Amino acid sequence: MATDRFERLTIRKRLLVLLLPALALLLGLWAWSAYLSVLHFADIAYDRALYDSARTLATQVKVQDGKAILDLSEDEREMLEVDPQDDVYFEVFAADGTRLGGTADLPAPRAGSAPGDFGYLYDGKFVNESLRLVQYVPSAAEPFQFVVRVGETRRKRTRLATEATLAMVPMQVVFIGTSVLLVWLGVGWGLRPLEALRAAIARRDHSDLEPLSLRGLPIELRSQAKAINELMARLRVVLDGERRFLADATHQLRTPLTVLRAQTDLAQRATDFDSLKERVRQMAGASERLTRLANQLLNLSRAEAGLAGVGENVRLDLTHVLEEVLARHEPAAHAKQQTLELFGDGRPLPLRGNSLMLEEMVANLVDNAVRYSPPNSRIAVEAHDSGHSVRLTVRDDGPGLSDVERQRVMDRFYRGAGVTEPGSGLGLAIVREIVRAHDGRFELTPARSDGTGLLAVIDLPSYREPAVRTLSEPATVSTTP
Repeated sequence: MATDRFERLTIRKRLLVLLLPALALLLGLWAWSAYLSVLHFADIAYDRALYDSARTLATQVKVQDGKAILDLSEDEREMLEVDPQDDVYFEVFAADGTRLGGTADLPAPRAGSAPGDFGYLYDGKFVNESLRLVQYVPSAAEPFQFVVRVGETRRKRTRLATEATLAMVPMQVVFIGTSVLLVWLGVGWGLRPLEALRAAIARRDHSDLEPLSLRGLPIELRSQAKAINELMARLRVVLDGERRFLADATHQLRTPLTVLRAQTDLAQRATDFDSLKERVRQMAGASERLTRLANQLLNLSRAEAGLAGVGENVRLDLTHVLEEVLARHEPAAHAKQQTLELFGDGRPLPLRGNSLMLEEMVANLVDNAVRYSPPNSRIAVEAHDSGHSVRLTVRDDGPGLSDVERQRVMDRFYRGAGVTEPGSGLGLAIVREIVRAHDGRFELTPARSDGTGLLAVIDLPSYREPAVRTLSEPATVSTTP
């Protein structure tokens, strides 16, 4: 319950809740130390007066008929003992212990203690009261040795220390109150950037994902604003991808859907079985192309989501991925009498990434090679560890691409001139986005010196977590002639 109440407090109030007990404790410690300090100096002043009383009393010790006596009249005795605040006691006795006079048996100083500038000053008790005492002993040059002890209660000393401390407390309270006020105002001033940041976020609508300004923000808020900007950048990539996906789907699916609808209408009008069978065959082909297009649009959207940092990263073996993908494409290559080969030393090639995306990347490269390579050709897939990265190459015997086409072939929906194979033009665009999402490098070059064939080279990080990368630093994608 108390935790809930604390969580509902503002930052200012939280600071006060934390500071006020500490300040109160400091005030108490200060008051106690101030009291002890004043009491110390009060002891010094009153100890001197107490020593003077002992010396004055010593002057009243005289020798009469060969004996020491204390010649103290009643008026002098009254003057010595009368004090408006404290009780005063004294005692005088000879060196042999003979008592010469006094009002009480006062305690002696501790054994082994040495006198100071004002005799023996020490604390003691008499009738359950604390006393401050002084013991005066005349110099050895005096003809008769004796001891004078004078003690008084500590009431005026403690009263002086208490009154002095209480007189300073209001000033300290004002000082602490002023400090709290300054802290309150300073925290309010310090929170102005936070309030400005909150207002800047509150003013935005759902479509405004531009980065927040970092100008004027303290270091603590600057790191928070950077984290928010990075989040909005990732959201912007995802939302842009969704918008592109919707736009692409709307544009690209319209034509195959229209064809499918037309084939359906023609099939309904067919008057004989052969004509109906042909229309159904055409409908099946249109449906297959439509399914492939929809799948590739979804794969492209997933690849872009992976670039935004929302993909799943697991440890996997690239060699195992290649073996599975090539096994799935073996029937298509066999149908065209193509040779599909996998080269490598057979060792695992571990890396971290999204298994579905990496399978899709390899599948698109191999599918392109099978589609655009002529019958009886050879397609070589090779993977090996090159130190800090794993290199994957796919080489085919197709017609190749011109320098200009290699620049554009990774764009969405672009298909090279004279291409007759069915397709959507999304395969290499998907590969590019998947490579980017895995902090890799994708390159297309001619497979042979005469410009024919195509060699796709991909480098992916190995044996380490993908480096944190900002969206302003995309992966390298080049098309070397």
